[in-house]
Parts: sequence; C-alpha cells; structure tokens
Amino acid sequence: MKTRFLLFAFIFCSSLSFAQKQEFESPAKTSKQSTVLFKNLVYDFGKIKHQSEAKAVFVFKNISKQPVKLTNVQTSCGCTAADWPREEIAKRKKQKISIVYDSRIIGKFT
Repeated sequence: MKTRFLLFAFIFCSSLSFAQKQEFESPAKTSKQSTVLFKNLVYDFGKIKHQSEAKAVFVFKNISKQPVKLTNVQTSCGCTAADWPREEIAKRKKQKISIVYDSRIIGKFT
C-alpha cells in the first residue's frame, strides 16, 4: 500500500499562528503575538504493511516571546489520530505532534 501522509492538523489557540523559518523551512510569519514553526508539514510513509505501526512525528518550535498552549489538534480523517503536548510550550522550546495512521485499513491513502 503506497501511502503518503499530509498533515492537515488544525491548531486552535487564542493567539497561535503558523510560520516556518531557519532550520525549519522558509519564513512565513503571520502573527505578531505568537509564532510556531514546523520543521516539515509532509511525511511520506512509503509502503506500509497491513496492521503494522505507522507513526509520524512533526516537530515544531515556539519562536514567540511568550509561552503558547495548543488547545486542539485535528487530523483530516478518522484513520489518523493525533497526540500533542497539553502543557504550555515555553518560548524558544521545541515540541512535537505525533500522528498515528490506522494500518488495519486496506487501500491507498493520501
């Protein structure tokens, strides 16, 4: 099963926005209050065996001048589940969002 996973996580936080910079990708700052950078937004699982573990980790960094807290992370479909840090992320600290794909499902997944 050829699988390509695109992260469609929606992070809802009172003043949280997305951008990418430095070791993470090209800059695209969208908020003056708080900014989170993702190292990458796409993960290619390649071929996954049926009922094997399929997990992706998305690393991000809080580059704002204040702590941020993720209050909700949503995946784009029911075949994936997200786990994210529930505590505040201090300024300049890295954290991760883990995504698990349910590989009991047979067929192509994009």
